[in-house]
Amino acid sequence: VFHVPLEERKYKDLNQFGEGDQAKVCVDIMHKTGAHLELSLAKDQGLSIMVSGKLDAVMKARKEIVSRLQTQASATVAIPKEHHRFVIGKNGEKLQELELKTATKIQIPRPDDPSNQIKISGTKEGLEKAKHEILLISAEQDKRAVERVNIDKVYHPFITGPYNKQVGEMMQETGARVNVPPPSVNKTEIVITGEKEQVALAVTMIKKIYEEKVSQKLNDYK
Repeated sequence: VFHVPLEERKYKDLNQFGEGDQAKVCVDIMHKTGAHLELSLAKDQGLSIMVSGKLDAVMKARKEIVSRLQTQASATVAIPKEHHRFVIGKNGEKLQELELKTATKIQIPRPDDPSNQIKISGTKEGLEKAKHEILLISAEQDKRAVERVNIDKVYHPFITGPYNKQVGEMMQETGARVNVPPPSVNKTEIVITGEKEQVALAVTMIKKIYEEKVSQKLNDYK
């Protein structure tokens, strides 16, 4: 089920466009994807859309709904230029899979473009998921040390800090790259890449934060 709040609708002037405009878009999405869409008006006067059908059709419809009916945001993520081809995959299959999985549009610079910035557009949640997945793909291709640390999701905010300030300082201090799954991604694994010594230092710092918080929690129960 997708919910499009009133303030997020692409067509806000109901007097000009009417409720039928969203319905036309949904009919077009059904024809295009093969999924079935049911529309209803929510209590906040927003639009609720129930999507059903085969998994592939539902994922395609989800992407269309996000891009055509919800407010779009954009972000960029920088990874080494030589890693871009791994995000694209053979015949663009990996890129297509990633876009469907995160319901985003991902623009990768052409090979003759020196930029290493990949542009992502979609909802805030989709942006977070896509950025995380792209950074993981890049980390897998990094020939330097790679460490994975499983930390309960509830402790991730203590590692990232407000607005990712603490994890940013950690990366600056150690020189390692620390990929913490965003709240919207249900993964506990934190991936750290860099030179062997850099990674070891970052892992030590992460485990220290985790152990301190676990210890504090246990003391609170006493």
